[in-house]
Amino acid sequence: MNGFGAKRVVAPGWGAPPPLKTGILGENTVSTDQRSSVGEQHKVEEPKAMESETSVDTNKVSAPTGEAIPVDRVRKDESDRDHDKNEEVESTDDPGPNVGEAVREVLDVFLREQVQPLLVEVSKKQAAVEASFETVTSLANEVSKLGHQVSILGAGLRTLSSDVREHKATEVDTLTQALAKSEKDKESLRAQLDGTKSKLAEASHKSAERKTQIETMYAQVQQLQAKVDDLESQQVQSVSSMSSAEVERTNRPSEEEARERRRRHRDRDQRADDRHRREGERRRRRASRQPPESSGLKCESSDSGSESSVTLDAWDDALIEGHRDEQREETEQGEEFEWKSAGGISITHVKW
Repeated sequence: MNGFGAKRVVAPGWGAPPPLKTGILGENTVSTDQRSSVGEQHKVEEPKAMESETSVDTNKVSAPTGEAIPVDRVRKDESDRDHDKNEEVESTDDPGPNVGEAVREVLDVFLREQVQPLLVEVSKKQAAVEASFETVTSLANEVSKLGHQVSILGAGLRTLSSDVREHKATEVDTLTQALAKSEKDKESLRAQLDGTKSKLAEASHKSAERKTQIETMYAQVQQLQAKVDDLESQQVQSVSSMSSAEVERTNRPSEEEARERRRRHRDRDQRADDRHRREGERRRRRASRQPPESSGLKCESSDSGSESSVTLDAWDDALIEGHRDEQREETEQGEEFEWKSAGGISITHVKW
């Protein structure tokens, strides 16, 4: 066996083994023609199509394990099969050691430069394939785990989706009910607001009418007050024009008439004092009843209008009461004075 696993077959009757032509995988290429004689030299065939054979035979791997078969083992098996086929190998005359050595060197160089790198590359590729296979296996395991997790997540997502749908439906129902209730409340408040607006408008109209009436009455009161002032001034002038001497001359009353006159004078003075007192009170009441600012009246109406009505009624009552007081004073001031002339003629003088 040479350095690359090829067997050397020694023909019987020869001292030195004949040169063998071995293929890439160690096949014996010695011609075994049975018709040649013992002394006839066999031809040694040159290696043909080495590259094509190496690309096929050197990449043999074991099917069950996926491991690469050593080159020496392959060559040995091939050599054994060829040896079984050729039961008798007839060797030829030794062509010379130089040819065999040259063939061996060529084969060694070929195997060393072309086959061996290919085998190394195949081994590397096989290792890479095994690593890739392990990677693929781990990835498959990871994928299975991820698939399991995805299934779990899908179930959780479906449950969550159902819960979300139920919660959303509940919220929608609640919001719908709240919206309907708010709409009802809105309509009720709008109806109440419309009623309040109508009441306010009616109260405002009544307030405007009452204000006009009060202003008219106030103007009339002012006119009456002016007339009263004029009459008082006329009375004062008429009383002052009559001197006491003229009264003594024109009226010569008796003692009884003098007493009566004094009584009347006292009553007149008392009435004058009462009149002055009532005049002061009337002026104070008039000052307190003065309408505010330019409008002459300040009315504040509430929703029902009851407060404004009460205020206006009180104002009217106060004005009417003041007017009655003035009329009462005017009636009381219309007192009579009687003077008798020298001839016994009675003169009745009524104020104003």
